[in-house]
Amino acid sequence: MVRGEKRQEQEKKEGGFHRVERSYGSFQRALNLPDDANQDAIKASFKNGVLTITMDKREASAPKHGRSIPLES
Repeated sequence: MVRGEKRQEQEKKEGGFHRVERSYGSFQRALNLPDDANQDAIKASFKNGVLTITMDKREASAPKHGRSIPLES
């Protein structure tokens, strides 16, 4: 889940008037992670208004080999 809040303020002084505009709002996004994502190695950075989320793949596990199960008769 990614959550955040946007805030913006604009101020103008003209003649005998002083005007201030403010806007804000919260947001959230739910992201589905790939099955092979290593959840312990997820990193996020925010620079110049851009959120970057980086995640590594889990190391591939050894392929599972079948095994024989003896039957009792």
